[in-house]
Amino acid sequence: MVTADPLEPKATPGTPPSPSTGNPGEKNLRTKWMPLWASLASFGAAVLFTQTPLWQLALVAGAIGGLLSPRMKWGAIAGCAGTALGWFFYMGINFLTTQSLTLLGQVAEIIFGSASMAGVLILLVTLIGGLLGMLGGSIGSGVYILISARKTR
Repeated sequence: MVTADPLEPKATPGTPPSPSTGNPGEKNLRTKWMPLWASLASFGAAVLFTQTPLWQLALVAGAIGGLLSPRMKWGAIAGCAGTALGWFFYMGINFLTTQSLTLLGQVAEIIFGSASMAGVLILLVTLIGGLLGMLGGSIGSGVYILISARKTR
């Protein structure tokens, strides 16, 4: 009795065979993990760009994630997730190596009246980074869609 390989990609109805191997499900398997790779690329770029004093580079980090995503929705999500995680990672490293958490507590006390509200500021900074990454991811994905549409003409 011959059983099917569980790692073999399943062919979906109407999917043409792949030109490289003739396997109908290969393209779906390749694009299935693309949002994850785009998010990781955006995360890496965001971590590198946080070492510069230019916060505007968060748009570029999101655009890198968007350029790797064939759909606008996934480009925006990948840019948002990667950039927000990159900014959160940078803040965590900063809190461990410097006295910035004390300063953040003092700023939270000035704004909110309580130093225990510093977590709200951390979430606010992460949200701003995520929104910038989402905008960059949408722009990058739009550029990818325009370039791919231009190549098919």
